[in-house]
Amino acid sequence: MSITLDSLTLPNELIWIDEYSWHKVRVNEKISLSGVRNVFESKLPSYSGRPITLESENSWLIKEDIDTLYSWTEELDKNMIITFHDVSSYTVRFRHSDQPVFEYEQVAVTAYSDANTLYKITIKLEFK
Repeated sequence: MSITLDSLTLPNELIWIDEYSWHKVRVNEKISLSGVRNVFESKLPSYSGRPITLESENSWLIKEDIDTLYSWTEELDKNMIITFHDVSSYTVRFRHSDQPVFEYEQVAVTAYSDANTLYKITIKLEFK
């Protein structure tokens, strides 16, 4: 099963590198006038804003897919559906607050890229 982002099929080997670094529980600490530390915990009501950073090391995209992703980053408030290997799917958008939202690097650097040029990628998304 592959990973898809809307109509684009992404490499199977993409890794969600920050899957377990985000938590719904938030803490707010205050020191009272008497010096007592008060800790207030709360839980976010949804996963909105949760980061999904996808990276490739041993999987690559062709130039046509790079062009598609790049054009999507230029759209305002672009909502997409990402579907993972286990068939879980989420509504996401590009994480524009963490620029650049899309990075790519040629696997074998050449002066002129063509349709067969391969790229390693990093895509920064967040839950909608």
